[in-house]
Amino acid sequence: MDQNKQIKPWPLEAKTGLALSLAATVVIGGVLIFGRNKDYVSTDSNGTSVTNYSSNVNENNNSEKVVDEKIELLQKPYQVNAKIARHFFDINDDIETRTHAVVQIPNKQSTFIKSVGVDYHLDGSSFDVLAACSGIVKERINDATYGNLLLIEHDSGLQTVYSSLESFNVVKGNEVKQGQVIGRAGNSLYTSEIGVCLHFEIMKNGKHINPEKSYTLEVKAI
Repeated sequence: MDQNKQIKPWPLEAKTGLALSLAATVVIGGVLIFGRNKDYVSTDSNGTSVTNYSSNVNENNNSEKVVDEKIELLQKPYQVNAKIARHFFDINDDIETRTHAVVQIPNKQSTFIKSVGVDYHLDGSSFDVLAACSGIVKERINDATYGNLLLIEHDSGLQTVYSSLESFNVVKGNEVKQGQVIGRAGNSLYTSEIGVCLHFEIMKNGKHINPEKSYTLEVKAI
């Protein structure tokens, strides 16, 4: 190119046209972006304002439902400083624990059975008995051996049994919440060697489960 040849400047009309074109592009692009991400308001045939929601919402999100369900962990059926008077018989426990997990059959001094629950006591004092997890009261009876007894059914078929009760705070068919007071610890023939206490059992599909190894586990997973 001839370096001595002078480059002619753009005419004023060309510069103005280019500027207007760029401005229009920016405005239209902004409107499109704004319109895709914001709601807009129009009026219907009656002159009423109608809000039209953004059409760029991912339709797949409609199938994603937020689950706001509280996960319950099994809790102990009391809040006081109760102690274990008799353990659940677990073959995997040490010999000392298993020794304190056998029950003498009432009125049969030489006959013993394995404990299928845990007996909690408070130095001879009564205490509030709490629902270990939420559920429905399926049984409320007075048993000749276990005394006043409540059976509560929970998620996934889990059942908790509270016996040797002094009194009831619920009736059959009641829905109870975790931590709700359902009775008071008392006496029964089964716990006559211990005195005032709570006999607590956990069952699922007819099988007894060790309560002491189930606390803080998710109820549905037990």
